[in-house]
Amino acid sequence: MDNITAVQQRLDLSKNQIRMVELQPAPNLEDRVVCRLVNLTLTDKLEFVALSSLLGDAPITTEYVTVDDRAIRIPTTIEQALRHVRAVFLPAIALHDQAPPGDESTHISVKSNGSNGYREIKEKPLALRERERTLPPARKPPGWLVNVLRNVKSILPDPSKSRKDRTPCQTPNTLYVWIDALCVNRNSAAESSGLLGHMGAVYRQAKMVIGWLGLKGPDTDLGVEGVALFEQALPPTFGEPGDRELHPENYAPRHEWMKMLEPVWGECANSPYYPGIYDMLSRPYFNRNWILDELALARYPAFLIGDRILSWNQVLAANRIAEEIRDHESDMCPPEMKHLIHEWPLGTVYTLLREHEKRQRLEKQQPGYTKTPSLSTTSSSKSR
Repeated sequence: MDNITAVQQRLDLSKNQIRMVELQPAPNLEDRVVCRLVNLTLTDKLEFVALSSLLGDAPITTEYVTVDDRAIRIPTTIEQALRHVRAVFLPAIALHDQAPPGDESTHISVKSNGSNGYREIKEKPLALRERERTLPPARKPPGWLVNVLRNVKSILPDPSKSRKDRTPCQTPNTLYVWIDALCVNRNSAAESSGLLGHMGAVYRQAKMVIGWLGLKGPDTDLGVEGVALFEQALPPTFGEPGDRELHPENYAPRHEWMKMLEPVWGECANSPYYPGIYDMLSRPYFNRNWILDELALARYPAFLIGDRILSWNQVLAANRIAEEIRDHESDMCPPEMKHLIHEWPLGTVYTLLREHEKRQRLEKQQPGYTKTPSLSTTSSSKSR
């Protein structure tokens, strides 16, 4: 990376400071990443997302981003991750603050929309309305994401908040992102010596830890829809003690709930969903135990592939169903699918489950324990 340390201000470690990337919005996905680095105190009130990403294979390619008005080269995978996090969490529709100065007095009416989580802005300045005609339509965020972020005040832009109400260090409609490639000074002995504990605290405090899987492929959108169907189909109490006796129809060989998955099975390898699901679950990210350990520290982990975001629950459900099909005969699943699922590289999922369950047990033993959101739909590690 070119001179990233030149824009990293020294941290006051006695005040528990960390660096944050203050990510600026952009009207188009392909626009250059513009951000600044700010030093903030890590507290329970600091709301941010943490980004977990592989750097890619050597030799590592780089792209330019603008950091504090300086052109800086960073690894291409990190640049791509920041652009897509920006697209998901900073939709261009929220750029009303970029209207010309003469439009400052325009009345803005903000309405909460519980069905999709976006804020509806009325009576926008003419210049802004003209600009929005050229912007791509914002995708409706998944319901689980809206639910997770419903009580988070500053992780997403708030168009209703006036400039005088914003904190001095926060510019309009920005997002705080922590990523070690930009936020840790590798040339500082003081920072490097406490790197592991420092990163652990960050991942635990982040409102969401996002694992970057890479750019979308031609079948990604269908793959995301297929994985979502897995979570919808899996009964919520599947695998829990006593559930087999209460709901024998849900277990081998009957598996009546798998009827919902007939669109995914399709003609097995010729299913329109299968290539996208296989590509997604075969990404190198899922084969790195050490990087999955980062997600094990998260309050709420998620994955981003292109501009599509998945919850960890969805990936766990896919893993649980794959395990069920591999280990048991099923009247509902085609035999060909059983053979194909054996190829899914999901073994590292158990690493995350073990670490998360271990941390939950330890946290429950601590004074003032507050339960964090559950990661698993049902923990398949219980059956192992």
